[in-house]
Amino acid sequence: MTNIIVDIVLAQTGRFVVWIATFGRWRAERFEEGEAQAYAPEAGLYFKRRGQCVITATGCVLAGFFFYLAFGLLVYALSL
Repeated sequence: MTNIIVDIVLAQTGRFVVWIATFGRWRAERFEEGEAQAYAPEAGLYFKRRGQCVITATGCVLAGFFFYLAFGLLVYALSL
């Protein structure tokens, strides 16, 4: 149960990070629709659809993980 919650939190954070970092030019896949499986079955972290880059759920989880890692390191560095 906690793994699912962690994945959801990381994925949603990753969606936000991708949107902010690319100024809205890239977008995250629609998780509930399984967009990556329908349009790019061999997609790893991203695929292109209608000329727009789309980050997969795995890519969103990784983006969320690295965001929290960088945030934690920043907080640690500032606490020294």
